[in-house]
Amino acid sequence: KAGWPWLVRHWHISENRSLYLARESNASWVTRHEVEQFENLVVTPVRSALDLFELSRELRNCLVDAKYARDCASGEIELLSVRKIKTQQIIGCIGIDYRGDSPHVFDAGGFANEPPNGQFKQLTATISGRFASLAG
Repeated sequence: KAGWPWLVRHWHISENRSLYLARESNASWVTRHEVEQFENLVVTPVRSALDLFELSRELRNCLVDAKYARDCASGEIELLSVRKIKTQQIIGCIGIDYRGDSPHVFDAGGFANEPPNGQFKQLTATISGRFASLAG
């Protein structure tokens, strides 16, 4: 039976492999969004595989999966990191899907994919509202 030490060791191996691939690919992409401020939060588009890896590491989520980097590079989706302005503490990430007829927020999550709350929830609603007003 594999126990906790085995799981942690394999997670570290996987994380190191993902970091290596992000650095080696040197993949970067153009985004539709610019850095913007929302109250005491700053929203920054993820523009490279290495940025995506670091965001995934900070949030402890699955963004490190190569699928997200491919979808970002192709322009099908964009990911926005959300941080506190003063401390640069990561609050969460917002995913925008550009496939189909109208762009929309397809995901928003905080640390370990926690649902947005407080200002982060308000920010997600504001961004969703922008796309809804463009569509209708």
